[in-house]
Amino acid sequence: MMVRLIMVVMLVGFASGVLTTQAGAQEAQTKSLSQSLGVFVYPGQGQTPEQQQTDENECYGWAGETTGIDPFQPGQSGAAEVGGIGGSGAKGAVKGAVGGAAISGMTGGDTSDAMLVGTAVGAVRGRRKAKKAKEAEKQQAEAAAKAADQERVDTFNRAFSACMEGRDYTVS
Repeated sequence: MMVRLIMVVMLVGFASGVLTTQAGAQEAQTKSLSQSLGVFVYPGQGQTPEQQQTDENECYGWAGETTGIDPFQPGQSGAAEVGGIGGSGAKGAVKGAVGGAAISGMTGGDTSDAMLVGTAVGAVRGRRKAKKAKEAEKQQAEAAAKAADQERVDTFNRAFSACMEGRDYTVS
């Protein structure tokens, strides 16, 4: 019995600390733990608000231990870092130089000047194309990370809800 009481005190302290640091002291005072999680809990057997708070704290701890997830720590999905644009400008420059030389040869113009212009145009085009691709890749990585974070929160909330339902609460 004493061990259980100590565990409850530790879990209450842990959950309170998480709420205070992540959601701010003011929000922690105005929202219950279930409200902070976005879960609606109704005391099905007339539990007091104090009992509900104790049960929510214990279920928060159990759900965290069971799932290995802390919903108040977003961004733990480990999205890969998007790489640099590398040699895209150089590749574009080579293509531009070849194109400039080909056009110059067909029109009878100065090949070296055409290659220089083609090199510059190709380098700019290659870097612009690589920059757009990098931005699109970054947006995809951010969307994937956001989806992974939401999946983690949903998994945690299912575990939290199962625990609260096991204690005769209606959860939605």
